[in-house]
Amino acid sequence: MGSATCDLTTMLVRFFPPALLLCSALSAIAAEDSDAVFARAEQMQEQGQTLREVATNRFLHQEAACYAKFFVNACLDKAHEERIDILNKARELQIAGKKLELEEKRRLAAERGADVHVQPRPLPTPTVIPESTPDPEALRIRAERQRALERARVEQAREEAERAERESNSTDGN
Repeated sequence: MGSATCDLTTMLVRFFPPALLLCSALSAIAAEDSDAVFARAEQMQEQGQTLREVATNRFLHQEAACYAKFFVNACLDKAHEERIDILNKARELQIAGKKLELEEKRRLAAERGADVHVQPRPLPTPTVIPESTPDPEALRIRAERQRALERARVEQAREEAERAERESNSTDGN
């Protein structure tokens, strides 16, 4: 029965979305003991990790093969899309396994009489940053730089005026 279940799970993973697997697994929780449910959840998470590895390896091989083709970018895009599709399936499978594990933990907690409903945490209060007073030395340096900048602007304007006057005198004299 173990290999038939494994074959059935493998077939379901290939042909049905992992969400359906989760629904069927949750309905079967009552009939199974906790160890079997945790084992199934772990198996689903491992299958998801295996799918991730397969997607990565397949993409690396396809990427290398794409550079030998004429339409390299189209080939790379197709390989990337296939990788994303497989990674999405793997993510769904891993999430389904984690949800199955969580539901079993909640069921066990409810059997023990524990409160299975998680109370929301209060939001943290924002940290108030006190206003800082500027360093007097920094204010002095800033004012000095501002004065130097103003002097440079005045000097530049004076030089431009002199240059314009020389140019107008040189064109008037000709």
